[in-house]
Amino acid sequence: MLRDEIEEYLEARSLGGRTAAATLSAYRHDLTALSQEAARQGRERACDLDAGFLQTYFSQRMADGASRRTTEREMASARGFFRYLRREGRLEENPAQGLRIADVIPERGKAAGNSDAGIPGEESGGRRRKETEPDAVSGNGFAGLSGERSGAAGREGQEMRVLSREELLKLMEQPSSGTWNGLRDRAILELLYAAGLKASELTALRIRDVDLQISCVVMETAQGTERVIPFGAGARKALMVYLRQVRARFLTVSGEDSPEEEAILFVNDKGQALSRQALWQLVRKYAVQAGLGDQISPTTLRHTLACHLLQNGADLESVQEILGHTAIQTTKQYEAYAENRLRTVYNAALQKQERRRST
Repeated sequence: MLRDEIEEYLEARSLGGRTAAATLSAYRHDLTALSQEAARQGRERACDLDAGFLQTYFSQRMADGASRRTTEREMASARGFFRYLRREGRLEENPAQGLRIADVIPERGKAAGNSDAGIPGEESGGRRRKETEPDAVSGNGFAGLSGERSGAAGREGQEMRVLSREELLKLMEQPSSGTWNGLRDRAILELLYAAGLKASELTALRIRDVDLQISCVVMETAQGTERVIPFGAGARKALMVYLRQVRARFLTVSGEDSPEEEAILFVNDKGQALSRQALWQLVRKYAVQAGLGDQISPTTLRHTLACHLLQNGADLESVQEILGHTAIQTTKQYEAYAENRLRTVYNAALQKQERRRST
């Protein structure tokens, strides 16, 4: 029965204490509601639930008033559940594999600009990847973008630096895979970009805030709401290496760790929480090694993600949600860059075409 399959999945997630109690409670709530609708339609097992059923279910949830954030969380819960059953050989395919929030937003919501076009869906790490999704490890970056300073001014009145795909890949390649610090630093750079985190947000992350099963960071905003930030396969792979091979080794130096609920994710080689100053120095060091200059910071990677997403068709509301901006005006600074960059690329293409004609 479907309820028994759900209980088995939750029990598997709870083993070893790797999943926080609050997260398990949310999974149980979401999957129980899904099973109740399935039972109402006479669908008794997970194998009876197909992609059409899931799309209709989540579409109805939004039509009934569920928020986009809540629906995204419920979809993530479903993805994790079906992924587990497929891995166990109980399903031939994951019916939630290609389901995106854009597929279930009511038509009136799409007309109001709530489309999720351009925002990645799920892949092996919990999202379906589009060819243009930013992922430094896989190389699925943004051909055509060039590293430059935009005309949009940042908070301190300085022009905003945005890295090109080539520059981003070069930066990610700098940490050595042959050292413990290098493995940790690769995970840091990947997550900074993939989730668009501020320096203060990354250094404050606890292990329980990162769910590798569904590839997302779950953070609480200043308003007390939940902010769910998906990340790609590159960041997931780097984080898994860090957590399995590096973090525990660093903690043996200090000989202690915080309780699971409060354990800081990124620590230095003395087992202490990584400071913001150390993070800034780390990013600057690798930028210099990559030949990008000494003005690259964690904020640069945040700017870069935002501009890359807009460049590839994401709407402002989606980028606002990922970055955690309270006001849409803050997000609009990136829109100006994207528009300017498109104009530059278009003009360059026209000039190239004119030169061909003249010869």
